[in-house]
Amino acid sequence: DRPEAPIDGKEYARKDAEWVEVTGGDAVAFRGELLANQTVAGSTMTKVNLDTSSIDTDSALVDGKFKPSVAGYYQVNGAVGAYCVPPSDNTNVTLFKNGVVYSSGSQISMAGLNSARSVVSDVIYLNGTTDYLELFGQVKSSGTCGIESASKDTFLSAVLVSGGSASGDSIWTEEDGVATYDGDIE
Repeated sequence: DRPEAPIDGKEYARKDAEWVEVTGGDAVAFRGELLANQTVAGSTMTKVNLDTSSIDTDSALVDGKFKPSVAGYYQVNGAVGAYCVPPSDNTNVTLFKNGVVYSSGSQISMAGLNSARSVVSDVIYLNGTTDYLELFGQVKSSGTCGIESASKDTFLSAVLVSGGSASGDSIWTEEDGVATYDGDIE
């Protein structure tokens, strides 16, 4: 005879033979994008002026930077798409943490199109107070170049995977198919 948890859409755990509501930590998800194509000079590494977000659960888009208020490890993905005539022969993306190069991406060319895309991915710790990330791009062509504003081509996304959220830093354990709550309930 196992007692049944209340059925009201909330999450519950057993403590001292009672059902107690479980509340999670802060979930952070972010996706910053460009509203319009961005002009770049030559093959100069240029900060991508992220000026809009399609997802921002923490209001973390600050002056074109991702600056979350929750400390933890973030899965970060970025891409820079180039629009050049003639096509870019070198497109790169780089993540900067606190103004310093952190990760560089690889180039992906799209034959027959006036564009190329570079992607980068990493897990990065951010302290939730002063740390921030910026997306930089570099595009090179013998003609006119810019950073493409299409959200599928140019973006910076991040999701908290451990720290302030229960995902990845769980207070639950599982043994033999039985979940056990290992945290304190307030």
